[in-house]
Amino acid sequence: MIIILISIFIILFGLMYIIIKYFTPNNVIIPEPTTLSEAQIKKQKLYDNIVYNFLHPNPTTTNNPTTTNNPTTNVLIDSFKNCRLPVLSSRNDVAIGFKQITNNESLNTTGNTNKKVISIDFPYNQRLKPIGTTIAKVIFVDFPDAISKKTPQQVFSIISQSPNLFKEMSYDNFNLTFEPTYKWYRMSKVSSSYAPLNDGLNHRPYIEEALNLVKNDIDFSNADTIIILSNPDAINIGPGPMFIPPNGYGFTLNGKYISNIATSGHDINIWGYLWLNHELGHGLGLADLYTFNPSNNFYHPYVGGFSYMGLINGNSPGLFAWERWVLGWLNDNQIICLDKSPASYLITPIERKGGLKAVIIPISLSKVVIVECRRKEGIDINMQKPGSLVYRVDSSINTGDGPILVLPVVLSDPYKINSTRAVGESVIIEGYNIKVSGSNTEGDIIEISKI
Repeated sequence: MIIILISIFIILFGLMYIIIKYFTPNNVIIPEPTTLSEAQIKKQKLYDNIVYNFLHPNPTTTNNPTTTNNPTTNVLIDSFKNCRLPVLSSRNDVAIGFKQITNNESLNTTGNTNKKVISIDFPYNQRLKPIGTTIAKVIFVDFPDAISKKTPQQVFSIISQSPNLFKEMSYDNFNLTFEPTYKWYRMSKVSSSYAPLNDGLNHRPYIEEALNLVKNDIDFSNADTIIILSNPDAINIGPGPMFIPPNGYGFTLNGKYISNIATSGHDINIWGYLWLNHELGHGLGLADLYTFNPSNNFYHPYVGGFSYMGLINGNSPGLFAWERWVLGWLNDNQIICLDKSPASYLITPIERKGGLKAVIIPISLSKVVIVECRRKEGIDINMQKPGSLVYRVDSSINTGDGPILVLPVVLSDPYKINSTRAVGESVIIEGYNIKVSGSNTEGDIIEISKI
């Protein structure tokens, strides 16, 4: 009898596994390698040593005359260590991992601009500070073959809404302040001679010439960044990139070193003010989420229409919770770093201030899986399917190669329009089943379990 019962149990278990794996709708299993190179492991060990030394200071000994001397140590425990991925990619300008930690209990930068910063990857200390006010000098240039017919004020109006979006993305933590000089400065050459601007050989000389034109009119001593707006009707100038040079290759102007400069191109007519949010996103250290190597001219296989660091004008271009956490725009108390399962949480929409914003599942030294909640609000007003969004972050992958991947991967839905999970829908990834079990006006209830 016992043998018969065991046989029945094995058969039932096998049938359940086959049903879950092959017949449950809206699920996806994506096997991914978790092996790191020796260089990446070395970098991880360096990160761990810095964090360990910070969290475990030398003990302070208190002498008590009536008792034996007892060392008392205040040890801070970083419960987010397994989720706070270090930068393990090879680029030294932008990345998807944490570039720095701060000298406070939560290792988070939000809300205090005076915290001591312990740099882990020193090139990133050249990027813009994500907390507080950033002053941007705005200058205007045109060309002998493309003399502007618009006023500088008209061109400036294209980017005028960018600070409002930064306030929305940062929950009022990042304040971009423009200081424009409303005057056209004429470049010496025809527009095509500077193209493409995203060629390193062209970009710096172009910026240098523009800065030489304005140096007698503008004081840069209080500037954090510079925005060079070219005549938007200059077709031959091509797209406009961000200048984020290696350490020491920026510009010193009126005694101020500046290494983050946005230069607009003809594509500003397509993206509008979102162009500047994307480019200054690089100035903050964020990576490109579209592919540098498109197949059939399709540039958005990784995140579709999510995050303006991918498709700038996608249906849901609000930054991911991960990007906001890295920048310090989300506090640690708004993040769950999963340490046990099964577990259930109510996550609130990323578009709103306050509340729990994301659950992060640590997978490896470089990889996590994240679930966040999205609603048709704010910049995401045009999204077609509200719900919970599941994605993988891998800090060993370079910008332009897919450091973030939205799940599930469905070839018939290239822009990820239906990727958000509604009630009853789930994603299976890295041995976890992530399911939306409920939804209300406050957000989504998600259940996470190992399989």
